[in-house]
Amino acid sequence: MKPRWTKWLLLAIPGCTVLQLSACVGDVQYFLVNSVANLLTANIVGTLYNLVINGLTTTTASLVG
Repeated sequence: MKPRWTKWLLLAIPGCTVLQLSACVGDVQYFLVNSVANLLTANIVGTLYNLVINGLTTTTASLVG
């Protein structure tokens, strides 16, 4: 079974490629806006993931003992 992070890695690689290509082309505004959007999305997804995982472990712990 693949680790969970491989799913996110498959999404991150094309996103990083687009960022690098946009930086090379010279569209600085697109590069900055896209970087901020990616950062915010990564933070939101990471926070939600942590909340779900912590909620599941808390629920399991309360059911077990």
